[in-house]
Amino acid sequence: MRTDTLLVADIEAVKDKRVLEDWPENKWPPPVCWRVLAIGMLVAHQEMTAKGLTTYVQKSGCITGPEDEIIPKFWQFFDKRQPVLVTWNGRGYDLPVLRQRAFVSAVPTSGGFRLEPDTKAIRTGIRPIGIAT
Repeated sequence: MRTDTLLVADIEAVKDKRVLEDWPENKWPPPVCWRVLAIGMLVAHQEMTAKGLTTYVQKSGCITGPEDEIIPKFWQFFDKRQPVLVTWNGRGYDLPVLRQRAFVSAVPTSGGFRLEPDTKAIRTGIRPIGIAT
């Protein structure tokens, strides 16, 4: 039997005016220039059984507070659970922001993740079947 933890995550961030003093208003800033306000997360457990792939939602919530507390909590969770990360634009925005802002605060980040081709998630056929209570 194969089991996996899924983490669906999305960050909310604003432009960090301290970093962007001279940045043009009409130009999109790089990841290091976004200050993280919150990270929404849904944690699910995925299990392959004789009946097929089953996904159970374990917990959902939002990490809020000062950025130097939010980002360490995210990376500690990530390192402990080593989940499959599911995001919208995670490669282009969420992960680069989380990693670069961690560097700004000297927060260690996970070196243990790898990026899979986008098509892999489509081929696995993830289907929510049940919800854990």
